[in-house]
Amino acid sequence: MNRNTKIILSVLAVGLTATATFLIIRKIRRKKLEAQLVGGVLDQTRINEIQSTPLSASNPPTTTEIQAIVSSQPVDFAIKTQEEGNAFRKWVNDNHSAYAKQIDLDPTGSYTNSYFEKAWKKYGAEYISSTQPQTLIAKVSAKVNEFVAENPKAGQVVNLLKVTSKIPFIPINIADSLINKALGRSEVQNNTGSFSAKNSATNLYNSMKGWGTNEKLFFDTLTPLTRSQRIDVRNYYDKNGVGKKLGTLELSVRGEFGGADLTRAIDLIEL
Repeated sequence: MNRNTKIILSVLAVGLTATATFLIIRKIRRKKLEAQLVGGVLDQTRINEIQSTPLSASNPPTTTEIQAIVSSQPVDFAIKTQEEGNAFRKWVNDNHSAYAKQIDLDPTGSYTNSYFEKAWKKYGAEYISSTQPQTLIAKVSAKVNEFVAENPKAGQVVNLLKVTSKIPFIPINIADSLINKALGRSEVQNNTGSFSAKNSATNLYNSMKGWGTNEKLFFDTLTPLTRSQRIDVRNYYDKNGVGKKLGTLELSVRGEFGGADLTRAIDLIEL
């Protein structure tokens, strides 16, 4: 293999790695948005109902649940063909003609451009709710069912927020503690004086799962450790499936944190 070929392959490899990393981080952030929006409209009673009788075309989601899914998902979760795209375009022109004219949305055309996406985010939920297309109801139902299966106690957070909002001057740390406990973001304790890469990796995962982040648990887990111990934690997290739903520790961190917290977190995971 000559030198130019090696250079070209190296550049391609870097590009593919960067693209894959971007897509994984975007997926993590999208899951967080989904958890925030969908979890925010499901109290525990509703979650229990869906667990007992999963949603389907014959047991459709509510308008609020449809809106949460449409807001949290990319357009292509629902619209995958030109025919489906044109059906939505026509509906917007028929029912919201002024808006269609305002954004220059024709009755037929691309279902992947920015005009279509803008219209879908604004009226996609209304379109699904009013026309009840079986395929789209089934897709939304599957998304809500999937969320409930992955977050069977998420409704407790909604209930807690309702309760704490009625209590004047409740300390933020107490409210956060209750929410973190409901989301399963509590600390796994080590034995006194001992270090466990497994427990520490589990704490990191717990700090980032569900919507929001338990920053205190994340930083309290890593800050007291030596550099060697942090590397052991990162390796355990990456190699033992602890972060299987969030990716490697680095990708998990980049999907969860921003600004100064991201810089601090990256320093602590010892890349």
